[in-house]
Amino acid sequence: MSVYRNRVRLYADILRAVRDGCGEEGFARVSFIMRRSNTSYGKLSEMLDELARSSMLEVVESDDGKGYRLTDVGMKFLEEYERLERFAKAYGLRL
Repeated sequence: MSVYRNRVRLYADILRAVRDGCGEEGFARVSFIMRRSNTSYGKLSEMLDELARSSMLEVVESDDGKGYRLTDVGMKFLEEYERLERFAKAYGLRL
């Protein structure tokens, strides 16, 4: 049986990818986020815009293109989501 990710889980996967993809440049590129979060380009673009409007991500423009950086709000959301994941797992549940 396939298990589909809900919207909140997709947000968390994208935020994790941004957090993990910030190298020495200080931001994660779209291609890295797309691969790491296992999300199609169209869906990812839509969700990155939503996360940026919600102040969870900051858009970074560089000479090489656009990237994203996690904000304090995004980090707090991710921390709380991961805390909820651990809580659910302790009771044998999946989010």
